[in-house]
Amino acid sequence: MKKLRLTCRSALCLARRRLAREQWRAACLESRVEILTAELRARKRAEARGKSGMILWIVASLVVLGLLALQAGPMEVINGGTRTMNIPFLLAAIVAIGAVTLHVYTMEVWIWPKLNVAGFPATPFGDATVTMGFYRIVWHFFTVSWVGTIILMLFFAFGDVIPYVNTIVHLLIIYWIGIVIEIFVVAALSLEPGQSYIKTMIKAFQWVIVLIMVGFMYWGTRV
Repeated sequence: MKKLRLTCRSALCLARRRLAREQWRAACLESRVEILTAELRARKRAEARGKSGMILWIVASLVVLGLLALQAGPMEVINGGTRTMNIPFLLAAIVAIGAVTLHVYTMEVWIWPKLNVAGFPATPFGDATVTMGFYRIVWHFFTVSWVGTIILMLFFAFGDVIPYVNTIVHLLIIYWIGIVIEIFVVAALSLEPGQSYIKTMIKAFQWVIVLIMVGFMYWGTRV
């Protein structure tokens, strides 16, 4: 009889321990779900703020450029230089402002927060974290190119007489056309078996923005 009681007590204790363990696991799972839900909400809020910031940046830039355009007088061309305002150069700057905003937003909101360091290898320069950082740095090399082009286009659009402006813009045109060629070549080299090159280039539409900007730049050298 005593052995039976002891056996029942042991079974009861074991059942209580299992119940406590299951309750603890359930509490941990609930806590994990709450954490993941909070992270998802925070990410959505960050993306919403990023979208709002991008829109505000574009609108503010367009307003500033519009005010500058209203204050500027008629355009004159003197010995290959520009005087007062060059409307095509201004349009090229506006396109570049929209492009660099989209370029930065793509990395900082769509790509970087979703990258996992486990997907990057270690290199002689450092561990996987360093390699991941290189990816971000190289991406923003292109950001510097956009910003430099914006500064030059605004300077040429609103500056007084600037010698050799057309020559400088022609060099910029060659540079950006080289970027477009590089996009087409790298896209071709990166195709997987069965993928359509035409569909890939339509989806990767960045080259269209570059060509629009180049068109305005070339127009500005001809007026």
